[in-house]
Amino acid sequence: MNYDTGALTPRQMDILTRLAHGQRQSEIAAEWGVSRPCVGNDVIRAVHKMGVKTSWQAVALWSRYQTLRDARSTLSTCLLPSPDGPEEEHVNAVLGELAKDFRAQAQALLPK
Repeated sequence: MNYDTGALTPRQMDILTRLAHGQRQSEIAAEWGVSRPCVGNDVIRAVHKMGVKTSWQAVALWSRYQTLRDARSTLSTCLLPSPDGPEEEHVNAVLGELAKDFRAQAQALLPK
């Protein structure tokens, strides 16, 4: 499985984020002035691009990806006074552990 969140369009990312925050496809569609099937098609495309089987797996994976991305940003901003500072090795180790955890959680989303 590739779990490719980088292939998502900005619209698909926005939809997955909104779904993760509890919004329904019909609510997103009404807010944007499009049909619910139009939003649903974007979700289906995201599912296929991400290599998962259901929309809920895509939402969960996207949510975990965002958490990892935010953690990386926070660690990089807060803990690295310079790109080659002594903290860089520690930050890279923490990021490596977060990435392993992300991959393990992504694997757990898929049925055996």
